[in-house]
Amino acid sequence: MTFGPTSKIKEMDCLEGKTNLSESLETLAAKYALEEITLATSDGLLLASSQKKPSTDAVARYAEMYAENMRPWPPGIILFSIEHKGSLLVGIAKTKDLLAQEPDRDFVCETKDILNWWI
Repeated sequence: MTFGPTSKIKEMDCLEGKTNLSESLETLAAKYALEEITLATSDGLLLASSQKKPSTDAVARYAEMYAENMRPWPPGIILFSIEHKGSLLVGIAKTKDLLAQEPDRDFVCETKDILNWWI
């Protein structure tokens, strides 16, 4: 997985038994050993997060960095896009692996599955 060689993907269901989108994202973060996973609109508005109170300023900043392809991204930050129902969303994953820059394909697919389940 591109999150780092020490990352271990746990067997966890991110949908069944969850009560809302944030709870599914919390499980996704735990499954992929992430500190946080946040979803935002392409213009930086917070959609959902695994954190109770994500920094809206950071969300806007990272969405702008992604939109303008400003690389390299900060250490431990993985940015990616997801198209959902005709809208482009930006995923922001925080990891302890300071070298990680790209998301794993399975992780992105599972994030899309979560969006399709809840929205």
